[in-house]
Amino acid sequence: MQRLSWTLATALAFAPHLAHAAEPDPAAPAASAKTEAAPAVTFKAAPGEGATLETGDSYALNIKARMQLRYELAISPPNDAGDQTTSQQVGIGTARLYFGGHALTRKLKYLVQLAFAARDYRDGATSPLYDAYLDWSPHRDFSVKVGQYFVPFDRLRTVSEWALQTGERPQPVQQLSLDRDVGVTFYSNSLFADDSPLALRLGVFGGSGTTLLGTKDPGVLTVGRLELRPLGKLDDDREGDLERRPKPAIAIGAAAAQNWNTNRVRSGSGGYYQSGTVDYFHAAADVVFKWRGVALQGEMILREAGDDLVSGTDPSAPEYSQSGRGWIVQGSYLFATPIELVARLSGLYARDGTDPAFVASTEATGQELSGAVNYYINGH
Repeated sequence: MQRLSWTLATALAFAPHLAHAAEPDPAAPAASAKTEAAPAVTFKAAPGEGATLETGDSYALNIKARMQLRYELAISPPNDAGDQTTSQQVGIGTARLYFGGHALTRKLKYLVQLAFAARDYRDGATSPLYDAYLDWSPHRDFSVKVGQYFVPFDRLRTVSEWALQTGERPQPVQQLSLDRDVGVTFYSNSLFADDSPLALRLGVFGGSGTTLLGTKDPGVLTVGRLELRPLGKLDDDREGDLERRPKPAIAIGAAAAQNWNTNRVRSGSGGYYQSGTVDYFHAAADVVFKWRGVALQGEMILREAGDDLVSGTDPSAPEYSQSGRGWIVQGSYLFATPIELVARLSGLYARDGTDPAFVASTEATGQELSGAVNYYINGH
């Protein structure tokens, strides 16, 4: 199926900084030295940043939203008679609302993200909740994140949707990566030193993703990820070089994960197995490079099942696991205008002996060549 998609993403834009605490009245009597002044309450807003209420270092609440208007035109390949079919889809691709900030101390952050568009309700979801977590950073070498959020596995999946260069993630990432889940992650963004090039993430999750329907056999998802930035800090969580960096920077990452007793077809997402569970092993390696408007990113990703058949499957109606591998190469250049050109190649392959439907799907649509032209009004 050849597909042409056009995406327009917008974020709520608020007026610049509007108000601060009122200036004290010179004629008012001086407060008692024993009386501690209440922290000032400030309000600020900026395009793309939403609106923030803040009380000193103790509390802050940020509210922002975004939506994606989407038009798709699909043209089928010609059949034996040379006939083609054409269809279109117009709608809201996604609509999100964010509530975030810090509580008690700036070292304790929180975020709740809700999604409301019909396209956001994947895999039979019944709740609009996407993210809900606490993030505590008491020390450079030890931080804790707990709740529901992206499993810290591969870079091309953990980049937020609003920071993408294209309207869709590549097929290998959609099919083989780990999605959101509920659990805890211990991490450091600068391991052993303030200017350290190393970052480490270790996580334990439920393993069944976010759309939980009923119960299943006990299981767990464990993940470890190591990152190296030898040329210094890099905004590798946003695609493209929008800053047109004067100095080159590179980020290299590798991760492995094991999901025991999952009842989801794609490990932590997709449909549900009815007869039992399966074990999945995951591995990924990725690289991001940026310099003077040039951005390159690549990834190799693997998912391997412990068995081709789900445990307890009925021989007359077998349920198969889905094992596969894939790769992605994506490059872009941002002109000073700022107009950006993007190109991407990717390949998705199913292993022999795995789900026949998955094999047929990868053979039909597993190879991708895509491009994009972007104009940035206010960054991503």
